[in-house]
Amino acid sequence: MSHPPGDAFLDALDDLFLVFDESGAVIEWNQAVLEVTGRSCDEITELTADAFFAAADADRIDAIITTVLRTGEATIEADIVAADGHHVPYAFNAHRVSVDGSLAIASLGRDQTERIRQRERIEARERALRDMYEIIADRDLEFTEQVHALLEVGRNELEVAYGTLSRIDGSDYVFEVVDTDDDSIQAGDVVPLSATNCELAASDEQTLVLGDVARDAPDQTDRTGYAEWGISCYQN
Repeated sequence: MSHPPGDAFLDALDDLFLVFDESGAVIEWNQAVLEVTGRSCDEITELTADAFFAAADADRIDAIITTVLRTGEATIEADIVAADGHHVPYAFNAHRVSVDGSLAIASLGRDQTERIRQRERIEARERALRDMYEIIADRDLEFTEQVHALLEVGRNELEVAYGTLSRIDGSDYVFEVVDTDDDSIQAGDVVPLSATNCELAASDEQTLVLGDVARDAPDQTDRTGYAEWGISCYQN
């Protein structure tokens, strides 16, 4: 017999709560299951455990059910597949329980999306640091080649259109080394310092980080760098 949402405590959870019988049929679930999968109670009632997951994980799900029934508990990470086809990574802790005198499996699943994103950010940062170290340590590279390579690493890490090594010469801003995918800015180009956000950094003698110029410094959007060149973010 299936038991749809109705337990106030379980329905208050953001985590997925699912109970399966020995055959893998769903016999209990909480409100979060409906919200995450985009399925109705009637649809959930017709499903078995492996129907919640990607087809590639079917054998793993069957193995986990066998393991839990034999040993009493198990954990697994697998993607929940919603009714519209999109995948959400989850980590499940499953335990053997008794329901109405019969063996069953109670599982609690937590969304791993943010954890995975954080791990990927850390891994990307570590890769960038390794790349930077290797570039700096490479004695075969000329200075300009090193700068180009470092700018490329920075562009990829920050996902920006170009990176430059520049200097301020009076009221001029001189691009000395440029790394970009087009020729809109080239080494040797000279523009008025007032056109750039670097004027702010130079005047304050502090690091300047603008993740979104329009959001973080709306009073600077009249500068040529933003209005004509499309520089929507800045870091020095």
